Amino acid sequence: MTMNKTDLERIHGALPGLVDELKGGRLERREFLRISTLLGLSATAAYALAGIPEPVAPAEAATGGTITFSMRVAKIEDPPTFSWVYDSNVVRQVCDYLTRTGPDNVTRPWLLESWKASDDLKTWTLILNKGIKWSNGDELTSDHVVWNISRWLDEKTGSSILGLFSSFLMVEYDTGKKDAAGKAVTGTKLWSDNAIHKVDDYTIQLNGKQAMLAVPESLFHYPALILHPKDNGVFGVGSIGTGPFTLAEFELGKKAVLKRRADYTGAHPAKLDQVIFVDLGDDPAAEVAAMASRQVDGMYEASTTQYAALQKIPDVAIHKVTTAQTAVARMQQDKDPFKDPDP
Repeated sequence: MTMNKTDLERIHGALPGLVDELKGGRLERREFLRISTLLGLSATAAYALAGIPEPVAPAEAATGGTITFSMRVAKIEDPPTFSWVYDSNVVRQVCDYLTRTGPDNVTRPWLLESWKASDDLKTWTLILNKGIKWSNGDELTSDHVVWNISRWLDEKTGSSILGLFSSFLMVEYDTGKKDAAGKAVTGTKLWSDNAIHKVDDYTIQLNGKQAMLAVPESLFHYPALILHPKDNGVFGVGSIGTGPFTLAEFELGKKAVLKRRADYTGAHPAKLDQVIFVDLGDDPAAEVAAMASRQVDGMYEASTTQYAALQKIPDVAIHKVTTAQTAVARMQQDKDPFKDPDP
């Protein structure tokens, strides 16, 4: 793909400079792919300019059937307050995100058609795909998105999404109250009445008080699921969604059953008839036994203590994938031998 300076500047003024840095060896291809796509360049164009092939989507599976996973089945009532991925793995089958960041660390539009950032990265224009239908027949519009983002950033909601956007869209204010020590209690609120602005039925603007590059990938923070306002922020069996599944059964700590929507007309149809998550608790042996007896087809996560046993089970395929996931061992620095500063 060939794009001249004018083409790149039309998308974002910083793109020509990024391409020059890439060609001059001053910017790694991985960073170029991430930054250029955040600025609005399509993933296909970014990969072409980087001179490497875009990852190919996996071959489509046969339609039909049920897949069962071992995974903790946690509370799912209020998605913006999720504190772990278990919860979102259930809800994301029913509700969608505005964007999705892939294994290649490239963020692509999902419910959004595209986005555009101002040259100073303070104003972000989010453009929705037209014709997306909720499971109750309503069309997805800007009003739904504005309602969700406003709720995420309301400190009363208690969402971790607020932290991602705090320096961009939020400001602290004095509540007029004092804590037990007599210090002023502060709260957070949108820095401007125009911070979240509906432009038209399919366009939303985020107007920040300072620059932020990571807006598109922050919209894929796992609690940032787009809910229908009619559900009033409460998710459960029968909740309205834009995704290809509906939640048919839910038992806290036991199981979640998701069934394919027959009326789904979106761009990402389900291939399976049913997805089931089964909670087998914290006993690693129970999960291995479930795999061996074919009670489950897969596991959300396998520990090193389970690895040897899983290798011995016929028909179990273990795939190795290089990721950026990091395990951290924190030491008590007031205890021996970690309190000794010398190596």
